[in-house]
Amino acid sequence: MNPHEADIDGYTLIQLPVSDLARSVAFYKDLLGFVEENPQSEQKSSRFLRIRNGGGEDGRGAGPTLHLMVTDAIKLKPTQWEIEGQPIHALELHSKNIRALHERLTDAGVRIIEKPYFTPPAGGYLKFLDPDSHLICINQAEEYTTNDDVQAEAGV
Repeated sequence: MNPHEADIDGYTLIQLPVSDLARSVAFYKDLLGFVEENPQSEQKSSRFLRIRNGGGEDGRGAGPTLHLMVTDAIKLKPTQWEIEGQPIHALELHSKNIRALHERLTDAGVRIIEKPYFTPPAGGYLKFLDPDSHLICINQAEEYTTNDDVQAEAGV
């Protein structure tokens, strides 16, 4: 038996507590581009979403599932913490164009924590709060980052 077969080789589910399911589903679908699994479901306390890329034969999207679960507002605790006074995100996602995403989020009135910034060779980052104040970081990988992105941030 190969001992590495017991190693974790992926993940399947991320769960986020939300106070208003319809509002959160709309946020993740309309602003971030997730697709809902089984949208015809009559389930009123949770919804499952996936990212749009690579959609399978059933068109549901790909990757791990984002499970939004209604939680009593009194018990809701946003997924973030602080290190040396700086908020730290618990959920990091990826986009090929954080500048365009920043514009979309800003137009929708989303609270932006950090505008797009670029740190070669890591690429770029954008941080904002979802409707329940979960701090979300979006990474734009280096292969999608151009010299224009880096120069625009430097004011060149």
